[in-house]
Amino acid sequence: YVTFFYHALGGKTSIAGSGPATQALYGAADEPTGLFIEKQFTRSGATSIYLTYHGAKVNGFDITIPEDGIVTGTWDVMAAVEDSDTTATGVPGGTTLVSPDSDNPLTSLKLSSTGGFHGYVQIDGSDFTTIQSGRITLTNNAQRVGVISSNQSYAIEFGRREITGEVQIVLIDATHYEKFIDNDDISLRFRFDADLTPSGGSTPNSYIEFYFPKVRWGGTGGRAPTPTIDDPGPLSLTLPFQALRAEDVTTVTGDVVDTDIVINLKATSISDLNF
Repeated sequence: YVTFFYHALGGKTSIAGSGPATQALYGAADEPTGLFIEKQFTRSGATSIYLTYHGAKVNGFDITIPEDGIVTGTWDVMAAVEDSDTTATGVPGGTTLVSPDSDNPLTSLKLSSTGGFHGYVQIDGSDFTTIQSGRITLTNNAQRVGVISSNQSYAIEFGRREITGEVQIVLIDATHYEKFIDNDDISLRFRFDADLTPSGGSTPNSYIEFYFPKVRWGGTGGRAPTPTIDDPGPLSLTLPFQALRAEDVTTVTGDVVDTDIVINLKATSISDLNF
């Protein structure tokens, strides 16, 4: 899945350290080379069918963060050409093979019967403890490039990247609501730590973090929602946001980039970040 994050954003830093090791993905101006995707469909008593997709681009993703339970996500992938065959195509020249079984760059972050995630949210570098749920949506506004000589696409090209989302908060005071009304810019960070820590330490060996260095509540020109009181219980409010491009953003590896999003990664071994 981290491979898909990279292809959605376009930039990645070198790996720092070896055990644990860190790396950062970030939104870059140049998009990465397209993906080659092959999927086998096996039918009982019949010949398998292989569908291949050439020149594929990751147009975006949508991540839902509940109050508790499983964080879920979907990917939007567009391909220029689709083919089908009864035999595997094989890896095209110049292509790096990543199988579903090996594409687990943060192996230690996988849920198990003995572990899970510890998630938290920060606003302007301070823990924000009254967020109940959240959502992150990224789209590259990809477009199909067609030509007269073929019924297949010539290429898939990115448009302008947009990152939006929302958080549901328990309204304890008017601090963040006032920032929403005033269109103040903030930084927003969603981080998911593995329940694994080094001996005698409190820093997790593995985590994945979505960091937005410049966020505007309500987006650009959005209107603040009006809090409503439906019952005597807690007062909740859903605040939409839009991520904007910021300059001189420092990643977990110490690199400084201009970007609207950074995905910071930390893994127990350098091999978990080779993707």
